[in-house]
Amino acid sequence: MGEVQSTERCSRNSRLTPSLDLEGRLRGYAAAVGIVLCFVGAIITNIRAGAYSSIAFPLLHMVPVIVAVGLGAAA
Repeated sequence: MGEVQSTERCSRNSRLTPSLDLEGRLRGYAAAVGIVLCFVGAIITNIRAGAYSSIAFPLLHMVPVIVAVGLGAAA
């Protein structure tokens, strides 16, 4: 049987806790900003095309991303 790692050893190893890694968080925020900008572009395109009935679809996809970023920043 293998040796069980202690919690002290696990806490020192940043590879075991990627959610606490600053670089990982920055990548997540950059990805979320990119997705939000994509949906803002879709909304602007719908407005310029006069397709006002389809503006709700990009908004419905954008809201969970904004909520996730807000919850991630609060954590």
